[in-house]
Amino acid sequence: DYILFITSDVTVTPNLNEIRDYKWVSKEELQGMFADQGNSFTPWFKLIARDYLFEWWDVLLSKKNAETGLYDAKHALNGVVDGSKVVKMV
Repeated sequence: DYILFITSDVTVTPNLNEIRDYKWVSKEELQGMFADQGNSFTPWFKLIARDYLFEWWDVLLSKKNAETGLYDAKHALNGVVDGSKVVKMV
């Protein structure tokens, strides 16, 4: 599973052989989606969200540039995320 942090308008063209659906959500919306038994997620994504994503999200949102209103994901997560590693969840 992949998690994309982006601070730009983009056009998403997913490979329909790999994903069924996608949606832009807030942290609170995603937490609510996890609580709804009608939704299904891969077990790996749930683990990633629980152990990493929600903390990263808080850090990123706390680093909003007051002048531009933008988030610099590349630098905001320094010290929290080591982008040089692939994290294996065993």
